[in-house]
Amino acid sequence: MLGKIENELEKRDQSKRDFYFSSIGMIIKKKRIEKNMTQENVAKGICSNTYLSKFENNNASMNHEYLDSIMERIDL
Repeated sequence: MLGKIENELEKRDQSKRDFYFSSIGMIIKKKRIEKNMTQENVAKGICSNTYLSKFENNNASMNHEYLDSIMERIDL
């Protein structure tokens, strides 16, 4: 019984994380466009612009180091 409850809580936690992380890509894209920056400008020296595009469109997840660097670059 306890294992079943723990599994259900873990599923809920993962669902919450997925929801919030899916919106981060959209926020980054919006801020990048507001600042008139290309994906190449933002990604340069951090990751590929293809990877950034996938992240912005919620087709890939991004590690925290890349995410921190990108957010710093676009003043988030």
